Amino acid sequence: MYMKCGDADSARKLFDKMPVKNAISWNSMIFGLVQQGQFNEALHVFHDMQRIGLRPGNVTLVAVLNSCSNLGKLELGKWVYAYIDKNQIKADGFIGNALVDMYTKCGSTEQAFGVFQRMECKDVFSYTAMIVGFTMNGEAERALDIFAEMMMVGIKPDEVTLLAFFLHVVMQKW
Repeated sequence: MYMKCGDADSARKLFDKMPVKNAISWNSMIFGLVQQGQFNEALHVFHDMQRIGLRPGNVTLVAVLNSCSNLGKLELGKWVYAYIDKNQIKADGFIGNALVDMYTKCGSTEQAFGVFQRMECKDVFSYTAMIVGFTMNGEAERALDIFAEMMMVGIKPDEVTLLAFFLHVVMQKW
């Protein structure tokens, strides 16, 4: 409730006073901090969670990857990916998209593309993350190729995809 009302400080105080914390309380704290834009604090809570030996779930991993994306923490993002791989967690859906986003925002388009290619179930968010990632990193031709593939497999672009595609066209003209 505190997080949803934008009061991360009160949420943290209550969380710290909890005598017993379970996976749900840890996930709520980490995810809430990410939603509030407190990425460093979310990573601190994640490290505390690890210290007590609690395994992160998919929600936690997505939140941590989001923090890595926003802070440019490529090495931690790589560690999360290694954890996902080691624990045989499927890198599709939210996790796959978060990995693509993290790698592209950290400038590692090849690693992002590798994750993208291995995803069994790609959706509009997967394609958009890859298109935006290539566009952000000056790889306009590759962004165009992904957009064309998206259209060929029958996935309709959303507003964000079209904006990324438009930016690609504008960047080409300049």
